[in-house]
Amino acid sequence: MREGALVMLIQAERVIEISRNFVHMMELDKKPLPVDIEALIDKFGVQIIFKDFPKNFDALLTVRKSRYPLIIANSAKPKLRIRFSLAHEFGHYLLPWHYWERVYLGRRALHFESEYHLEVEANLFAGEILMPFEKFYPLAQDPKVSIEELSDIFKTSIPALRKRYDTIIKHYSTNNP
Repeated sequence: MREGALVMLIQAERVIEISRNFVHMMELDKKPLPVDIEALIDKFGVQIIFKDFPKNFDALLTVRKSRYPLIIANSAKPKLRIRFSLAHEFGHYLLPWHYWERVYLGRRALHFESEYHLEVEANLFAGEILMPFEKFYPLAQDPKVSIEELSDIFKTSIPALRKRYDTIIKHYSTNNP
């Protein structure tokens, strides 16, 4: 990390609590899988635009001049990656300290180190939304269910599944001794 870089703490507990409450409020844990992330985003008045972009671009959340939120996503990415990117950007929209600071007030990070915590938090949110705990954990624990089957059920990539499982194990072991 660069000397003098601003380091912000990741608010994992707060994000997990907010995202789990959101899952219950929207009854995502009771609806069929996979979560229809585009319909969910649409319910909140956030428009999605798909365009071809260079490989290194996934998606971003911004606002139009009218102040309406907009997610711009790279249509050239694999479908499973796009789903996670949409959920990630939706996390930036719903997590109040993300949206107001980065988008609505127009404050931009000066370098990656100052924004890293926001990206980790948005990933935590996306994992909970696309792979709700109540549905994901029992399947992930079942030795008869392969990781490829999980990928097909949740329509997420294998790396995203592994990260979600690791997050649950860490969170569960530290909060339920």
